[in-house]
Amino acid sequence: MTADELAAIAAELITRVRDDEPAAVHRWLLVQMADASLADHVGLHMVQAAATPDDKPWSDLVAWIAGHPEEDRAERRRRQNRECMQRARARAREEAA
Repeated sequence: MTADELAAIAAELITRVRDDEPAAVHRWLLVQMADASLADHVGLHMVQAAATPDDKPWSDLVAWIAGHPEEDRAERRRRQNRECMQRARARAREEAA
């Protein structure tokens, strides 16, 4: 796979990890990387690592996982859905521009 192909998978993976259920993300990634070599898998990790900011602590980078401690599960899911829709609208605006 080319670096551009891996970058496209990595960019989509970022969104899917935040918006979809883990099993759905896993199935999607298996399809995307079905014919990938070990070098391609390592390449995907390298692309992801290159895109990860190194000026923030790890806890800041993964804070979205925990959400807000005062939220119950339903509230967290509603918030995540709102954030997902906001990102989708922003992507649509960028693509239209």
